[in-house]
Amino acid sequence: MKKILTAAGKFGPYETVDVLEDRYRVNGAADLPFTVIGQGEISDVVDGDFPPPPYVEPVIEVPPNPTKEELMAELAVLSAKIQALT
Repeated sequence: MKKILTAAGKFGPYETVDVLEDRYRVNGAADLPFTVIGQGEISDVVDGDFPPPPYVEPVIEVPPNPTKEELMAELAVLSAKIQALT
């Protein structure tokens, strides 16, 4: 992983950093113009350069409890299936 250090700050981490005439191209697709971030030095990322991404609690969808009417309808269907077997 690479980082870019300029007077404007520390940028990264990036998989790749290419230096073009007037900008950096990072990860093969995004451009960082010198007029925006300035020119600086490219170096390897070390532990502590960037904070870890924030932990996001996964959203677990819990189905709502069935209503009495829904349970009674299920019971009626099951009762009919049992009656059909005898």
